[in-house]
Amino acid sequence: MNTDYESIINLLRMLPEPAVAEVADFAGYLVRKHVHLAVDEYTARRKANGWLITWVGNMVMADQAYIVYIDERPAWRFGAFVTSLSQPLRGPIGYVDVDANTGDILNTEDDVEAMQRAGEALGRSLLPTT
Repeated sequence: MNTDYESIINLLRMLPEPAVAEVADFAGYLVRKHVHLAVDEYTARRKANGWLITWVGNMVMADQAYIVYIDERPAWRFGAFVTSLSQPLRGPIGYVDVDANTGDILNTEDDVEAMQRAGEALGRSLLPTT
C-alpha cells in the first residue's frame, strides 16, 4: 500500500460517518468524470445482473454501483439486493465485482454460496413468527 492511499484511508477514519459517505460519493463522481473506463456502469450492471440470475437466484439484482480497485485494477462493485413485487429492495446480501477494463465478473463460487446463504437468512428473518 502506498503512502498516499494510507493517508487518505487515515483521513477517512477520522471523519464522522455521514462525511465519509459524502467524500466517497464525490470520489466516485471524480472517477466517473475523469477516468476512462472500457466498461461503463450500464454495461457492467447488465453483466452483474446476468451473473446474479445465473448463479445466485432470479430474485436478486445489482444496484448501487461504485468503483473499487482490486489488485490495482478498477472494478465496478454492485450491491446484490433481493427483489420482490410487494417489497422494496432488501440487502445487500453481497457484492458483485465487474472488471471495468474487461467486463469479467471477479466473484468466485464462495461468493455465490455466501450470497445464497445471506438471501435465505434474510428471507427467514422476514417470515412472520407465531
